[in-house]
Amino acid sequence: MINPLHWVESHIPRTQAQLELEIRYILKLAFWVALLAPVILVPAFYLLLAVVR
Repeated sequence: MINPLHWVESHIPRTQAQLELEIRYILKLAFWVALLAPVILVPAFYLLLAVVR
């Protein structure tokens, strides 16, 4: 089971380099979500809704 407090404590950047890596990771993740959301995630969501109903 994931302990949220432990996860947050382990992701607090200690140095400038770690902070830059965290920011790059977040920006890369946001880019892929923004790219994939309209193409894959939204149609898949509506397809799932159509199948469930």
